[in-house]
Amino acid sequence: MSAFGYVVSILMLILGLGITELLKDVVDAFRNRKTTPLDWLPLLWAAIVFVEQMQFLWAIFELRDLIHSWTAEKFVVMLFLALLLFSAGALVVPRIFKEGKSAWQIFQQNGRWTLAVLAVYYLVAFLINPPFFGIAYFDPYNILNLLLSVFLVLLLFAWTRKAWVWGTIVYVVLATTEIILLSPEVYQ
Repeated sequence: MSAFGYVVSILMLILGLGITELLKDVVDAFRNRKTTPLDWLPLLWAAIVFVEQMQFLWAIFELRDLIHSWTAEKFVVMLFLALLLFSAGALVVPRIFKEGKSAWQIFQQNGRWTLAVLAVYYLVAFLINPPFFGIAYFDPYNILNLLLSVFLVLLLFAWTRKAWVWGTIVYVVLATTEIILLSPEVYQ
């Protein structure tokens, strides 16, 4: 097996575990909906994290053509990105279901830290795109990563539900744009 094969295997294993964790937590939240009623906003963030995880899985196929020789540094950075997405998936859906607490209140305590993890993910992507993939720091595509990172940090400190709703809508538009612009349509 080539170095690329080992790297891909480890990244896919971590992402697979993260996806499993996220989906299990969504099912658990559904099962506990009588104790803690579901809330669409945390579930939307779970869907967002799921899409980000799928996007990273899709992007792994591109690594063979973009990185011809693997160094420990490149491996550790890609591993760190996969671990960030795993962490985002593990944090986003409430795990503790308490009578009298809404899913939104539980999300505000724990799930909101998913945004901090995603902000670090986008910041690392912004920083590694030039040396790893040849995308200039001030390329509009790369600036979008930085913009997403800053936006998530700002949204993390929003406390009103209205701010979260509007912030989530803006984030979905920006992240969808980023995914469309940076994803190849097909891999050969």
